Amino acid sequence: MATIEDVQPQIVEQVNGVKGGVMLYEVAILASYRSDEGEQRRWITVDQQPETLDEAELQAFRWKGQQCVVRWKLLQPDQVIVEVS
Repeated sequence: MATIEDVQPQIVEQVNGVKGGVMLYEVAILASYRSDEGEQRRWITVDQQPETLDEAELQAFRWKGQQCVVRWKLLQPDQVIVEVS
């Protein structure tokens, strides 16, 4: 289990750039948790479809201070996955 200390939207791409279009964002969380290596704090990008800034900011509002699950990929143990609800 981890605590979400902060949430930041990060620009991924611009869709339909001909007339201004829409910027799409992914969301990264700053998770603090305890592992075999002691206390950890790291930014982890949430694995989900890119979304608009309004949607990303809403997630930031809902998730900050909440609990989440941090786990490591089975085939790539150096990569971390975060599960938020």
